[in-house]
Amino acid sequence: MSRARDSSTESESGPSTPKKIKKKHYTQKLRDEWLSDTNFKTSLQRDPKDPFRTICVMCDAKMFTDRVSLKRHSEGIKHIKKTKSMSSEEKRKTAEIKLAAFMAEHKNLTQSDGPFN
Repeated sequence: MSRARDSSTESESGPSTPKKIKKKHYTQKLRDEWLSDTNFKTSLQRDPKDPFRTICVMCDAKMFTDRVSLKRHSEGIKHIKKTKSMSSEEKRKTAEIKLAAFMAEHKNLTQSDGPFN
């Protein structure tokens, strides 16, 4: 009989669940040596508003500035896809810059050597 009372009082108030304790996130500022690291140097930028956050230039994503978060982001599918597409875009930009420099250099040579100078 006492067991029935215990189960009825337990079902009325519900089983007690333990409270989850949130871990405090470790804060880290972006280090200059991380910006020179080959894995991060082309994609990381400091967040001007928050020194504890970093912006991935390729993905336009903000994230916490700790090494684990940065590495996890760089190994993500979204970042890898953006990196592959950006590499071809960067090649195109480099080619355009070289072509513009070539044209500017040869334009100046032909103008200065021309008969009207």
